[in-house]
Amino acid sequence: MGLWLGLAVTAAGQGTRQQPASDAAALSPDSIAQSSSGEDEQRRRIGWIDGFATAGATADTAATLHTSLRGLDPCGNPEAMVRLVACPDDALAIEANTVRGPSGRAIAIPDAWKTSPETRWLCGVWMHRVRPGEDERQRWLASQPQPAASQSQPAPGSPWPVLAAADLPCDVVVAIDADGNWLVGCDLDLDLQLQPDERFRIPAGQRSRAHVFSLAGGVVAVQARATSADASAEFHLAIATLSGGSTSRWSSDWLPEILPLVVANSQPSAQWFGYWPGNGPADLTAAMHAAAKQRCELVLVNLQGRLRHRIDAVRLLAQLSRELHLPVVVNARTPISPEFLVLPARTTVPDIAEFAYRGVRREQVSFEAAVRDALAAPQRLQLIVRAAPLGGPETQAAHYARPLEAALSTKRFRPVKSIEHASVAGDRVVLAARIPLDAIDGRVVFPHVQAPFDSLATTMYDATGRRVSGSAHSNGVRYDDFPPLLSVPARGGYVLAEEKLFSHGRTFEATDGGVSLRWRRGFRPVHTTRSRPLGEQQVIALEGGSGGLDKVVVAPVHFTETLRGVDESEVPASVLAAAAPLLQRGAGVRRFWYREAPRHGDYTLRHLFQSEASARTWPNQNLQVTLVYETGRMDARYHSIGDIVGFEPQRGWLLVQAAMPADGRAKRSDSWRASPPELLQRWPAQGPGGVSLAESSWHRVEDAPAKLPRGNGTAAQGASLVRYRGSTPALTAGRGHVPARVWSEIRDGDPFSPVLGMVETRLDRSTRQQPSWRGDYANDVLAEMIALRRQQGQSAEAVLASVRQPAADSQDLVALRTYLLALDQPELRKQHLEQVIAATQRVLDLCAQRLGGLPVPADPYAAIEAATMGAPGPDAEVPEPYRMPTGAAGRQQYAWAVDAVYRQVRAIGYRELPDVAAQHPIADPAAQNEAYEAAFYQLCGMVDIFEPQFVLTLVRYHRRRGEAAEGYEALRAHAYEGPAMRWYFKKERDLFADLGSEPLWRLGHARWFLQRSGIGLP
Repeated sequence: MGLWLGLAVTAAGQGTRQQPASDAAALSPDSIAQSSSGEDEQRRRIGWIDGFATAGATADTAATLHTSLRGLDPCGNPEAMVRLVACPDDALAIEANTVRGPSGRAIAIPDAWKTSPETRWLCGVWMHRVRPGEDERQRWLASQPQPAASQSQPAPGSPWPVLAAADLPCDVVVAIDADGNWLVGCDLDLDLQLQPDERFRIPAGQRSRAHVFSLAGGVVAVQARATSADASAEFHLAIATLSGGSTSRWSSDWLPEILPLVVANSQPSAQWFGYWPGNGPADLTAAMHAAAKQRCELVLVNLQGRLRHRIDAVRLLAQLSRELHLPVVVNARTPISPEFLVLPARTTVPDIAEFAYRGVRREQVSFEAAVRDALAAPQRLQLIVRAAPLGGPETQAAHYARPLEAALSTKRFRPVKSIEHASVAGDRVVLAARIPLDAIDGRVVFPHVQAPFDSLATTMYDATGRRVSGSAHSNGVRYDDFPPLLSVPARGGYVLAEEKLFSHGRTFEATDGGVSLRWRRGFRPVHTTRSRPLGEQQVIALEGGSGGLDKVVVAPVHFTETLRGVDESEVPASVLAAAAPLLQRGAGVRRFWYREAPRHGDYTLRHLFQSEASARTWPNQNLQVTLVYETGRMDARYHSIGDIVGFEPQRGWLLVQAAMPADGRAKRSDSWRASPPELLQRWPAQGPGGVSLAESSWHRVEDAPAKLPRGNGTAAQGASLVRYRGSTPALTAGRGHVPARVWSEIRDGDPFSPVLGMVETRLDRSTRQQPSWRGDYANDVLAEMIALRRQQGQSAEAVLASVRQPAADSQDLVALRTYLLALDQPELRKQHLEQVIAATQRVLDLCAQRLGGLPVPADPYAAIEAATMGAPGPDAEVPEPYRMPTGAAGRQQYAWAVDAVYRQVRAIGYRELPDVAAQHPIADPAAQNEAYEAAFYQLCGMVDIFEPQFVLTLVRYHRRRGEAAEGYEALRAHAYEGPAMRWYFKKERDLFADLGSEPLWRLGHARWFLQRSGIGLP
């Protein structure tokens, strides 16, 4: 299970202790910069941008690293921070010498910590996937019993989270003594003890610098930081694991390491500043600006995991190097860093040059020599970063696609010349083919099958050398641009491949005589139509004679939706709090917010793309996407354009950050004024239940002479336009979300052959839903009136006192409801449970009287069971279906009846809360159970209990019956929007606690701790 691993904090409501301004001032970013600037100006400043997880430090080098490393800046990376909250008073048990950690268990305070009443206590959760002590956590996890599965139909995936050692939360406890020293303990082995090798001390006079410690068999770099210099500052620890975590995280472990250089250059004349941003372009930009602010004279960058394509990362670094006059050395040779030193002049080298540098040999010695040379010639570096952009052959795509013999073919792959460089393996073969100027779609033809380019280890480039598709996305997606027809944006360009291609379980030599390329050709690949009612037909014209086909098949393959951009003022506070570390990136990063297309509980994976016009203003490789949910969950992993996003049924908020280097071709001010990127979300064209939409047959109706565009010398002479008539998908608005467009492939009937073109169908949204009681339920005027009075400063007691209690025989439904809503305010609810229950019954009875009855009570799973069992037999008694009211008054009364029974279920359930039952014990448990289930079944009969507005009652229903697994399934699958989201992690914590699984207990408590502290969480 992939968890988000950053840790954030807000101390609001946590304890009564105040943070002295001196502590915050000592740790604020500005004070850290000032303390550094006051040191010997002769000491050389070197920046180190890295993920640090593969640094490979040892205990023997920890002391040397401590001398060298002066600062550690996470640059807003939430994964790199353990943010600290003031421990509440009730968490401390001084007489027992314990403190309750965020994971819900008491942590023993070490005897060696000399605490006093003046000691301030902070706590946090460390959940980064790479932490020391992984083997101990794995053994602890293996010793715990596994949770039981549920007995009902499970939600997608496992009923319970399948935890790995990396998913387990580790409590962090900080004691700040009277002298200002920080005593820090991390329970890395989960034994609820802060062992000697799990503790370290940050002296009061050294909090503004980084420290390197041996910790639980590993080595970590740590720096305490504060968000500001005042008493309201939020504190966090930036912690980078330099060794001791898992060693199987990256596939590119062959890159040279930077750590040996830090150790080798540990003399007093050098000081190193570490930067641990994420892997996206905005992250890299923030780190470079931080290094420039720290007045570093050189920056070393580890390229492992940076962006999806290495050349994109180095191109961005080159642009930033020129802008900031800050030389950069990377640990990989690329077309822009042929000798590891990044050359801003080579930003004009096209993407296609990256193929020439794939497969280079590992060169730790050469990399270290490049760094030494750079340090030895600072004046030369300043000339390099200011050099004019390169011109000439190396900026042309054809320079990198020169065939060894003859010309490149559109039908077969041919070898191209390798660059003349000692680092490139001499036996490596790169193959290329040309893409016709009128290509619509292409396939690689193998002896047994045809395969599309995006399913193979191939990359397409347009005529200028710009990459159109690539295989470097972490999730296997091979799209950089929107994928309907990848050959179209690459027309006249190149498709490059390795010597061996793997397809359908077999490996082929790409130059083998049985391997060829097949193209579908024509100049009108995309047709735009409007959705019509089922049965109405339209006509499209295909170019090139269509191979004499009398019939073509139109198959829907993509849904797309243009995402709505929103102003940051419209973003919910919980989302902003979760994303807070990413909202202070400073100069060089611009951010935008978008609302994801509605999901309605759908788990379908979705891709994110830009429109073609938008991509010309905002290069894909300069954008990164973070997905944030209103529950506080945040997917902090780097997502690029073309990636899959949205693995949850919740509808997310998308934070798009744009890296904006001020290169010589565009002023940053122009980009700041540009319109926000236009984002598209794509998902498979499927109907309800994941069923593929039906294909339709279109039949030939007439031929016409071709009228081809001017200048298309590659088009076949005598081509014709062939017209076909048929029906596009007819979709109309229903309860679920309807996308804006459906893209369909036009095929010849063979699913493996190139497509003839695409049909973009814009769906008809004119069909409106009939008015429903749900509108009155969601827009409750009486509830809004009470909410307004509370916003104006009235207390709950004052609101209740101002509402007259209706007479016993009152028939005034508005008065009865107003009194009910005043009684059932959150602050008063537990005090007046019996009055609330009675008031709900009066409202419910009066609504039933005016509606002529209510639906019969129902079991929550009755509809599912009925669908499974099929139609009832001829002798079965089938109750007459309830007729829903259609008039405005009837819809409102039904909505008020639903509201009353929902409140009744909740109030009856509240009788069972421990604090309520302690004051008012339940005299007759059987009667209590009967009352609860009667109200709950009545609610199930009136609503779809799986809707997010009501599903928490289903969760409580299962918890009362001891069915924790079923309750968790309902929560996970259906609590994806509305009021359920606020309480999601509290309910999850309770269900995990009911289960009795210690790992899930700790995970549930840690997540709830993070959410109620206003922190983004896994």
